[in-house]
Amino acid sequence: MCEAKTLASSSSAPEVVPSSLDMDFMKSLAAAVCLVSAGCASVPVSPTWPQDCPQEALAAMSIRGFGPGTQGYVTLDINRPGALSQFDDFRAGPIVSGIRDMDAVDLLPLGTKLYGFMWTGGDKVHTYWTRAELPNGAKMPVCMVLGFDEQGGYWKEPGTQPGTFSISRQAPMTVTRRFERPE
Repeated sequence: MCEAKTLASSSSAPEVVPSSLDMDFMKSLAAAVCLVSAGCASVPVSPTWPQDCPQEALAAMSIRGFGPGTQGYVTLDINRPGALSQFDDFRAGPIVSGIRDMDAVDLLPLGTKLYGFMWTGGDKVHTYWTRAELPNGAKMPVCMVLGFDEQGGYWKEPGTQPGTFSISRQAPMTVTRRFERPE
């Protein structure tokens, strides 16, 4: 049975209540996660792909001076110690990434956390980030994907084990207008 997962924040800052549009988008994305990753039969409606980025996210990113097509690099999992140049194996599921390198400070400040979900089932790995938590505790909606373009996705290496993905801890990210169906 599928159930919604909530990503916990280690910040003690007060939680910002998302708008109804953001909640509708997140519910659709969560339903899609269940359908794609687990074949969940209890989800009442099959979401359609692509999932457009909520207007609030596009506006929030625009206010900060970036938008669809902007690129940078993220630390894929802020909970894994080690050098950013090291490779690690990843599996599908929720992920907390972060801005830990000067390569992405044009987007968000150092120390920003990005909350998202990773799919590893197809020929490509997909990661969609939908929320950022700035170092001061402020939260904002975002639409970012793993990869070098707005479609997202990062090709797996030949011989990669099913359900896993090996990649450098520092990975490319692109701001997008929509989330395409993960493979």
